[in-house]
Formats: sequence, C-alpha cells, structure tokens
Amino acid sequence: MITDYHIQIIVGKINKLIEVQSEILSRLTNIAERTEELEQLKQTMETIMEQEQKTVPETPQSVTITESGEPKVSTTKENEASKTKDSAKKFNKTQAFKDYKAAGGELSWNKWKAAGMPLVP
Repeated sequence: MITDYHIQIIVGKINKLIEVQSEILSRLTNIAERTEELEQLKQTMETIMEQEQKTVPETPQSVTITESGEPKVSTTKENEASKTKDSAKKFNKTQAFKDYKAAGGELSWNKWKAAGMPLVP
C-alpha cells in the first residue's frame, strides 16, 4: 500500500532530479555563452590580423636601377619565388644525364642517380 510517506519520498527525489538538471542546464548555457564569446573574439582577432597584414608593407630585400632610371624594389617573397623558378629551370635531370654521358660517363641512369647525379664522370 502506498502511503503519504512514500509519495513524499518520490516527490523529494523528483525535486532533487529537477535541481540537478537545472544546474546542468545553467552550466551548459554558460559554456555556450563562453563559446560564442570565444568565437567572436577569434573572428575579431582574425580581422585585426588581416588588417595588419594589409597595412604592413613588405620590407625590400634589394633595389636595382633599371635602364629607364627607375628603381625597382624586389621583396623577399618575389626573390624566393624567382629562386625556385630559376632552380627548377636550371637543373634538368635528363639534360644533366646527357651532359654526363657526353663527358664520358659510363654509369646507367639508375646508378648515376644512386651516385648523387654527378655532372662529371
């Protein structure tokens, strides 16, 4: 038989569950608000960094005078890009192997590559 005592115990447990769930909900709400604040802060920082990158000019690495008398300033990024393009154009494995063979090299292609691609025999 269910008495008033048993009902009070069940109601007390339900009230305790409601309190715990309310606490969990409030903590989750706080976490969500902090996450939104962090996202806004992150977006603000990204915007600031983009603006600073746009406003800070690149420091010139070298200045050359052209035939027209106008100075030409080349930046570090331009120099690195031209170096990689030049190095890619300068070293052609096939041409290097042909030059090696023309100079009297006797190694096959694979042995020549394994030897470090020497230019002279």
